[in-house]
Amino acid sequence: MSLRVATPGEIILREGDPSDFFYVMLRGSGEVFTPQPENRDEPLTMICGLSGEEALGELSMLYDKPRSATVRCAEVAQLILVDMPTFETYFEE
Repeated sequence: MSLRVATPGEIILREGDPSDFFYVMLRGSGEVFTPQPENRDEPLTMICGLSGEEALGELSMLYDKPRSATVRCAEVAQLILVDMPTFETYFEE
């Protein structure tokens, strides 16, 4: 586990990237974007907002799939990065 600070406009997770960790957002906010399904070259569409105390990217990691959306920092965010070995240590049972 490690702590990360993201600044406004910074990409926290990117659609299509490998998913070997997830984040817990302690403070701040983010925006979740996805491409237009009919034309992936068009600008991203915001599908929801995030605020403190939310998990980001956990489902992709658990199912061993690439990221399904892009998350961009909206206001300064404190994040805890949880990698798979750490996750398995705490949730083995």
